[in-house]
Amino acid sequence: MSSFWATAAAGGSGSPGAGPMSSYSAKKAFFAVLWVLTAAATGCALHSKWKRREAEGGPFPKATAGLAAVTLAIGLAAAAGLLRM
Repeated sequence: MSSFWATAAAGGSGSPGAGPMSSYSAKKAFFAVLWVLTAAATGCALHSKWKRREAEGGPFPKATAGLAAVTLAIGLAAAAGLLRM
């Protein structure tokens, strides 16, 4: 979802094979900001559900932990340069 908003906010995706885009740095920065916000929200949700689990003895929050893992994987892939924008 972050890549969609990064593309939309920075003026479109450009033409294939047209070379580097002038808005590349803006897209990369916007993607990073959205990823940080997503990671923070995911971390807060996981922490909240974990504390509630400890207090009430409920099940492990598998879905939230899975989304946290996906968010972390996307962040690591972006940092390693594996995602193309």
